[in-house]
Amino acid sequence: MKISLLGITGKMGHHLAEAITAQPHLTLVGGIASPQSSMIGQPFFGIKIESALDTAFKAADVLIDFSRPEALESYLEKACHYKKPIVIATTGITPHHKTLLEKAATQIPLLYASNTSIGITLLTQVVEEFSERLGAEYDIEIVETHHREKIDAPSGTSLSLGKAAAAGRNVDFEKAKRIGCEGKRQSGDIGFAVMRGGGVFGEHTVRFLGEDEVIELSHTSLNRRLFAKGAIKAAEWLVSQSPGLYTMRDVFKK
Repeated sequence: MKISLLGITGKMGHHLAEAITAQPHLTLVGGIASPQSSMIGQPFFGIKIESALDTAFKAADVLIDFSRPEALESYLEKACHYKKPIVIATTGITPHHKTLLEKAATQIPLLYASNTSIGITLLTQVVEEFSERLGAEYDIEIVETHHREKIDAPSGTSLSLGKAAAAGRNVDFEKAKRIGCEGKRQSGDIGFAVMRGGGVFGEHTVRFLGEDEVIELSHTSLNRRLFAKGAIKAAEWLVSQSPGLYTMRDVFKK
């Protein structure tokens, strides 16, 4: 399977390129970076990094995007033009970007994931089930810690966990979410506590707080390799799908 990477000079680019080239059934055929990058034209894991999109898109069976939201629209346009499946793992997207994803998914297979970790994917399923079974008498608080450089807060992963909790309770997530804590907690709130500092890759804990017990479901990312492994697994699954908007949970459906 031939893969092109979008945002190849970012923190995830090296891990993805290393993971792809280590597997004999996968081939890295293209890598895209910002035109301002000093690495344009430089060799990287057997390819040359480019800013022009066409070669990387034409050569690939599937694309993986770990870039920035501002590049998303042009990437989606090019993927639709060449009818290429694409895994989008860019965080910090806006409602406008979500509309673009939905539109593109009518033409190509598209998987969007705020976190490509296999563990986080399974955790969201467990959170939804716990939320449904425990009911509204348990308060829900999602606690996250990330490195000091992370821009979005709460993280996309935390929001996904919150949406899973809301789905379990069959409530409107936007109405139930509460970021920070001011004043008395309202019944049914899904709270978020955010910490930023150091070099922490990612820690997420969903706490169900009852009158007589506290249940915690946690996940800790030890390095970025787990995100690369999950993204590649998603790409391998996506290439055989029909046009549509998918998530990591679709990859692991029985």
